Amino acid sequence: MLKIPKRFQLGPHDVKVHIVTSKEMAKVNDAIAAIDGEEKDESPPWGLWIRGENAIFIQKVRVGFNQSQQLHTFFHELTHAIFSLLNESDLNENERLVDQCGLMLHQFHQTAKY
Repeated sequence: MLKIPKRFQLGPHDVKVHIVTSKEMAKVNDAIAAIDGEEKDESPPWGLWIRGENAIFIQKVRVGFNQSQQLHTFFHELTHAIFSLLNESDLNENERLVDQCGLMLHQFHQTAKY
């Protein structure tokens, strides 16, 4: 099973990945919602990309959120990071496209033969 990296480069950007509990994710989500002036979600998201910090937050595996879902979430957030750092805001805001790209990246890594 593929491991989620703790850190990687996208162009000149150093991206950090944080694996957090659902409670920690809720705190991060609340802080982002407060900064953006948005309403917070009822339940914390499985993952978040925070451009200003070049950081991806992913929830830990738990009951109701398995390792495969966690990896798909990572690739979803990685896609957000790529589009964001390329200044492709229209693509970055297209959740359907981001999720499909994340799914394809996940499947590629799960099925690749070397």
